[in-house]
Amino acid sequence: MTALFSRPDLPCDAHSVLRLQENLQRTVTLSGGMLTENTRKETRGVSAMLWKDGKCGFSATSDTSEAGAKLAVAEAQQNLDALCPERTAVPAAETRHFDYAAVRDDAAQAALLELVRAVDDRLQRLCPSTSGRSIQLETLGTEKQTWTGEGRSSSFLLPRTNLYITLTAEDKNGRPVTIRDSIGGIGFQPKVIPDAAAADALALSIYEDLMQKRSAKAMDYGELPCVLSGCTGILIHEAFGHIAEGDSVLAGSVLAGKLGQPLVSPLISATDFANEAFGAAVPQPRFLDDEGTVCKDAPLLKDGVLVGYMHSRSTSLAMQAENTGNAWAQTYSHLPVVRMRNTAIHPGTSTLEDMIASIDRGVFVKRTGGGQADQTGKFMFAVQCAYAIEHGKLTHALPDLVCQGNSFRTLKEVTMVGNTVEWRHSSMCGKKGQLIPVGMSGPAICSVASFYGG
Repeated sequence: MTALFSRPDLPCDAHSVLRLQENLQRTVTLSGGMLTENTRKETRGVSAMLWKDGKCGFSATSDTSEAGAKLAVAEAQQNLDALCPERTAVPAAETRHFDYAAVRDDAAQAALLELVRAVDDRLQRLCPSTSGRSIQLETLGTEKQTWTGEGRSSSFLLPRTNLYITLTAEDKNGRPVTIRDSIGGIGFQPKVIPDAAAADALALSIYEDLMQKRSAKAMDYGELPCVLSGCTGILIHEAFGHIAEGDSVLAGSVLAGKLGQPLVSPLISATDFANEAFGAAVPQPRFLDDEGTVCKDAPLLKDGVLVGYMHSRSTSLAMQAENTGNAWAQTYSHLPVVRMRNTAIHPGTSTLEDMIASIDRGVFVKRTGGGQADQTGKFMFAVQCAYAIEHGKLTHALPDLVCQGNSFRTLKEVTMVGNTVEWRHSSMCGKKGQLIPVGMSGPAICSVASFYGG
């Protein structure tokens, strides 16, 4: 995307942001070898936001010419004037430019279709005892150019590509059992998944668990000791992250007024990271948010103590806290709201083998499905791959389960934290009608939760 204007003129008597944004999506899906989706979408426009004395004027247009940008600024100015007619000059900030661009080698749609067909062919050979299969290749991308009246600017391109594989087989009673998982990363298809062989390890891993699931046996469920692996990112995001967003805190979430209090196990620390974590890039690196604020890490928990929230311009002003740059919008026409970026529990010192060995009777959660949580910290998510733990060893696969509990109790009962983390590149987060890609991660944890048959 190339801007049709260089640096726009922005008002100096208000915090002002002009954002040129393009969203793109490429999707190819095969189900049972048949093409069911082949789409290529792009949305582009420009928006202006002016902010003064806690009030905001906003306007957006699909006209990305210089005239369209000037119109958006003028309309945002009119909206702000109606709310805040008298204003004084805003002090200039340090002039600073952020430039982040992942690779630009977007693939033609025909190449995406060819790759998915090749993956499908390999699946039939690698995974013969299946009754159904689905492969989806999807790229979601955002390109932005942002300017602020205080001197900051950024150029940003972040495509994210994921390959999803769903395999189905029949159990001993002829009923279908299914497992779905994905691989992915930052970039377009040629960088992230260069050929069909790149999917082999994922396919074989799913297939191995699926064959075990065909002969799954139930156990006496209820509240049980467990090792949560591959789902702690969902747990910290859904059950804790949302109630630590500044607007949720102001609305009365259970974390309101709890800063400085020990809430969970001292083994747990958690952060919403801006662009790097644990010495490596995060799935959704952010540098300048959609309100023109420089992005900073937002520590949430340290050694079990609540140490902070995530903030936008309005929530930081209302709570007299540092603005962490957590304001994001799905498209150019959306108003930014407080959102998570890359939320993770920090790694500990235990191995997965040690955690499993510590449980006499419980559940090892390996792969999960969707999840949700409410403002009180209660959570629930689907478990599509789990194993029984008996006398410190994995014994047999379990049928589909539901895991639920209270995030504070589950995190308070943590006795061991794994020493490795794995980021998920396929995570999406919905809030106030806006759906955006996010990063989430965490090590395996040993704790207690409630399980029920799915």
